[in-house]
Amino acid sequence: MKHQAKKQHSDHGKHTSHEPPRRPRNDFWKYATYLFAILFITTLITDGFDFRSKEMKTSEDLNSISMKLSEEGDKNILIDAIKVLNSITGESYKEAESDNEGEKAPTEGKVIIEEFSDFECPYCSRAVPTVEEIKKTYGDKVEVVFKNFPLGFHKQAQGASEAAECARDQGNFWEYHDKLFDNQGALSTANYKVWAEELGLDMDKFNLCVDNNEKADIVAKDLKEGQQKGVSGTPTFFVNGRKLVGAQPFAAFKPIIDAAIGGEAPSAPEPSAPVAPTAPNAIKVSMDDDPVEGDENAPVTIIEFSDYECPFCSRFYTQTLGQIRTEYIETGKVKLVFRDFPLGFHAEAKPAAIAANCADKQGKFWEYHDKIFENQGLIGTSNYNAWAEELELDMDAYVECLVDPEVAAEIEADLQDGAAARNSGTPGFFIGVSSDDGTIEAVQVVGSQPFAAFKSAIDQKLAEAAK
Repeated sequence: MKHQAKKQHSDHGKHTSHEPPRRPRNDFWKYATYLFAILFITTLITDGFDFRSKEMKTSEDLNSISMKLSEEGDKNILIDAIKVLNSITGESYKEAESDNEGEKAPTEGKVIIEEFSDFECPYCSRAVPTVEEIKKTYGDKVEVVFKNFPLGFHKQAQGASEAAECARDQGNFWEYHDKLFDNQGALSTANYKVWAEELGLDMDKFNLCVDNNEKADIVAKDLKEGQQKGVSGTPTFFVNGRKLVGAQPFAAFKPIIDAAIGGEAPSAPEPSAPVAPTAPNAIKVSMDDDPVEGDENAPVTIIEFSDYECPFCSRFYTQTLGQIRTEYIETGKVKLVFRDFPLGFHAEAKPAAIAANCADKQGKFWEYHDKIFENQGLIGTSNYNAWAEELELDMDAYVECLVDPEVAAEIEADLQDGAAARNSGTPGFFIGVSSDDGTIEAVQVVGSQPFAAFKSAIDQKLAEAAK
């Protein structure tokens, strides 16, 4: 805004001088030059400009260009150039801004922590004390920016996020955030209004905001941003761009924050250690009647909750599963149980899960499972059918199965069991000693961890099974 004021002052000075008025033709070439300059710089930033791209005609992209160029160049030129773009696109120039209060680009000595979270997620609740410790320890050197990432299988998460954004409008976001997490077991529309009243909010404004879903677009924007950054579970943090997944302890944040305060660039993230429950063998998980790979009598069971559209699930398949198969499954030490956990923001995850379940009914689950992950970028109804034909399934039975409500119910049961086991993203793994009733007491491994993380947990359980 200072640059804009400066430009206006400069223009005023020119109007009071004795220079003759500029001709429109000169103005045209001036703005044309600015236009080509910004398109050229945009090309450098984006590795190629597509003149056919409709996305470049959105205000979001104009704001993105604004943010990048204002850090490096003369914003007066930027303003003039975007005026030309506005005349083409019909958009209105404004300085890049955020929907979240206090959000700003990282600078030396200032650390921005983006937290993608879900108010119904138990791990997000567990992360709250850590975030508070960070704030108390670092004060104004750190700014926490809360981003909404409601998971589809959490029925109250979307509504809670919208209510929190309504509270943000009245300057009470963090107080309302604390109310939601302090009362996580009582989330409901009625209680959202009770807590707003307790905080002294203007109830007419709040009720109107909540009842009309006025903040649905903001929540959707946060969710989309998280997806673009590779978020697939909650909580997920970005410390000046450095990614941390899960309810990590303060000690996991401290060295990254200290380095950022010192002006060091974010280093490549180390693979996260397996996230275990608060007490050993605390989580009970059922195999249900889902597909099993390996010896039914193997002493250790791994239960995987996965999503066929999730890039991290694909990474586990391509980088880690092969070693687990070779060293543990094929040697009879481990059996792997696959359970569906399609995330709501992955449009093809559930259809892919249905297709795989239908392949399972004809004894070809694992072959079909591998087909999907080997061709993840091609998932879609036509290819589901093509892969079924390649595996020589009975196509009449397969097509009939795709609309069988029992198959959809089975997937929903997997989702509910995963949520009950405190799984909040994909892939999620539970490793425990096998039992006759199909239920294991497990340690949890979160995310696409390296083989070493699985080896440690598996070997621990093999030792327990041998006792």
